[in-house]
Amino acid sequence: MILLNLTLICIIIVYLIDFSGIVDTLKNIVRKTLNIPKNVNFRIKPFDCSFCSNFWCSLIYIIVVNHFSIFNVFFILTLSTLTP
Repeated sequence: MILLNLTLICIIIVYLIDFSGIVDTLKNIVRKTLNIPKNVNFRIKPFDCSFCSNFWCSLIYIIVVNHFSIFNVFFILTLSTLTP
């Protein structure tokens, strides 16, 4: 069951970050709040990186549900590597 949950977390995060456009909206809010010029390209890691977000969210998940093991960390790294 834990592997299914980790896979679903990965799919949800990839959809939110890569396909929904939420990162662009978040960057525009940060740009307006901090008065950053439009020609400056900046990153807000880990929120604009599928690999980073998937890894950290999944790692936090296995710690919270008390399923921390070397195999689960390996599975998380495998899923993170497969993100676009």
